Amino acid sequence: MGCSGGPTGPRSGQDTWTILAGVGEYQIDATGQTVPIAAGDVVVAPTGAVHGVLNTGTQALVFVSVVSPAESGYEPL
Repeated sequence: MGCSGGPTGPRSGQDTWTILAGVGEYQIDATGQTVPIAAGDVVVAPTGAVHGVLNTGTQALVFVSVVSPAESGYEPL
């Protein structure tokens, strides 16, 4: 599908993603380095980390993002 979400950061809290469906590439740092992700994976962006996602599959990439603490905020780049 080729859609992307990110990169975002930095935040004052940890961002944990649980991948529910699909496949993609998860950006793990500000240099653009990525790792493959798929349904069933859990990825964690530590506090202050730049991170993002690219859907590389033919189906929707569905994930739940939990930021802790809740008041840590969100800043799209």
